[in-house]
Amino acid sequence: MKNLCKAVLAVAIAAAAFSTQAQAQTVVLNGLGSSAMFLELGLAASSSTSGSINATCVWSESTNLVWASDTAAANLDKGSAWVAWTTGTGGSCSSPASDAKIYAYLQTDSVVGNRCLFDGTCKINLATTAAGSTPVGLILPAGTIIPGPPITYTTANCGGTGECALPSSVATALGVTPNGNFPNFAGSDIRPEDAEFATIRSTTPCGTAIGGTQYLGLGYANGGTINGWTPVPTIAGYSPSSFNVVSFSLPSYFTVTPIGATPVLVVANSNATAATGAITQFNSITFENLAKLLDGEYTTASQLGGTGTDSINVFIREPLSGTYNTMEYNIPNTTLTTYHTSQDVGLTQPAGLQNCPASTTGALPGTRFRAIGTGNELKATRLYADATGLINNLGYGFWSVANYAGYNGVTTAKYLKVDNVDPLLTIRSYTGVIPVTGSADLAKVDLHTVYQLNGNYRIWSMLRLVADNPSSTTTTAINSLAGAVQQFVTFGTSSSRPDFAPLADMKVVRSHFIPPTVSTTPNNGGSCGTEEGGDVGGVVLAKTDCTTGERY
Repeated sequence: MKNLCKAVLAVAIAAAAFSTQAQAQTVVLNGLGSSAMFLELGLAASSSTSGSINATCVWSESTNLVWASDTAAANLDKGSAWVAWTTGTGGSCSSPASDAKIYAYLQTDSVVGNRCLFDGTCKINLATTAAGSTPVGLILPAGTIIPGPPITYTTANCGGTGECALPSSVATALGVTPNGNFPNFAGSDIRPEDAEFATIRSTTPCGTAIGGTQYLGLGYANGGTINGWTPVPTIAGYSPSSFNVVSFSLPSYFTVTPIGATPVLVVANSNATAATGAITQFNSITFENLAKLLDGEYTTASQLGGTGTDSINVFIREPLSGTYNTMEYNIPNTTLTTYHTSQDVGLTQPAGLQNCPASTTGALPGTRFRAIGTGNELKATRLYADATGLINNLGYGFWSVANYAGYNGVTTAKYLKVDNVDPLLTIRSYTGVIPVTGSADLAKVDLHTVYQLNGNYRIWSMLRLVADNPSSTTTTAINSLAGAVQQFVTFGTSSSRPDFAPLADMKVVRSHFIPPTVSTTPNNGGSCGTEEGGDVGGVVLAKTDCTTGERY
């Protein structure tokens, strides 16, 4: 009888434990947006030493198992995604307990992230096949331990595989289609006001001035699609994709948590020679010449003051991208007296080079192509060759060690200074070599021309976490994640992660302004109070300067 009672008791305990672990876990943060923060947010959430999150169980995917859906658009916004979760009391990565906490992020772009957060109809969905699927190692590569200080990462939770299969209970909590969940934060490398204006501009009739300004509409339909370059030649790892243009309005209250600032690198890659027209014959490019490459006026090195007539292929991002907007309003579409051109439709851009009506194929006038997402942009710049095998490409992307990891060993590529200003390295260190993990160049990255008072690299922006009237729980979680991401940044060694200048190091802000047709009151932040208004392309000011600002 004693043995029978013990057996019954053991079964009851096991059943109770299973019942507890089968209950839905808590989704603390569920967000989407900028690709510039995809890896950093995932590493910060999963770190066991970077703060109070400690979601050391990680799953990632790159085959569109996660998407954002909006009732105003027939199409879906898809991208790579990661999920990190804690084991909970008595649980494990494969069977988390009911008190486990879940953090998730879908990589789209900044404007889609802000729109999905604010428009009230957009949800994030997981495919029915997501549960149990094998991770692809976007955050923790198989068998890898990323060393500190200040952060260390362990792969012990899932053996030697680094990441884990996604438990069905975690997938259910996040929202398996058709039961998606609303996001509660967005990652953005532009202010929400700038994101709203990017949509306004995209949906304004092509070539129409907006609010009496130099900024011209791009002509996409509300609910329409911005497509990447199609048909795409065979490029390893290139995934043609698109984003939906859906109008939205900002609520009366939202929060923006800045993390730090990072530059956009201008990248050149060529297997040509200087004599035939390699774009890599240059170490620096003026902002005027860069603008004319981006708007299609210049297509050869000889037009830039060099030699050779080989065509230069220029890859640009989609107008909903924070990367695109940071480039657009710092280089071609500035408020300088005589130069108001654009990557798509600009006031002084030759009519034959304007993308008007907006291209549906992703191929633009001139030798330019649209690439959707940072990954595709940098892959195309690195790998595209024409029918003769010629590589002669120029592109751009926000700097991070992860973003540029694919350039390891690519001896034909380099990054360019702009107006002879190096965005990455200490003075007199420029070689053009793109810094990768393990290189001496990485140890020299200090981003001083971005964050110092006398920093004068033009093309940079703040990375931010945005929330829509968050609860105290969400606010605490966002602050924890923002703090963990900043702890993740290190400088000075060949294994550092100098992905951005942390907020505490920033001695400058960009002037804030009212974007056309957007309702807001500008405030520069810093010592001036809480930042408000757009700032992409804003004049660089000391943190103590509270002057009402403007764009370059």
